[in-house]
Amino acid sequence: MCVCKKLKPYTMAIAVTTGILVGSQIVPGSDYLLGIASFFSEAFMKLLKLVSLPIIFLSIATTISGLDDYHSLKDTGSRVLRYTLMTTICAATIALVLFVMIDPANTSISQLIPTQQVVTDNMSYIDYLLNVIPSNMVLAFAENNVIGTLLIAVGMGIASLTLPSH
Repeated sequence: MCVCKKLKPYTMAIAVTTGILVGSQIVPGSDYLLGIASFFSEAFMKLLKLVSLPIIFLSIATTISGLDDYHSLKDTGSRVLRYTLMTTICAATIALVLFVMIDPANTSISQLIPTQQVVTDNMSYIDYLLNVIPSNMVLAFAENNVIGTLLIAVGMGIASLTLPSH
């Protein structure tokens, strides 16, 4: 019998324990292991960014182009907007409850953390909206601009609805 099948129920516990030991630097050579883990995590995140934006673009564009007419686009869009607003309201409510319960503005905790100067960018909402709109299609993908890519996908999907069916 393979050793892998014997260890399968305990794999998560072994991985968590190894992570805690290496992260706390109890194990000799943990700097080397952390370097390897950092490499793999960075590579994984870059590959995820490489794949995620085209998947988002293609799924939106093909969904819209697969609809029958503008009425179905309106119905689907209103359902997506309603779902998005409801999940945002739920997330904001949970965040507010946690904020009130935890009270991160507690002065005893904030005195332990060194203060840093926060640089704010005085960008208005109009400037932000203008920056969301990509100047060309390649730039939206190159800068990993998800909202700009969504705009392009919606535009291409709506354009495909106007094409003749034959």
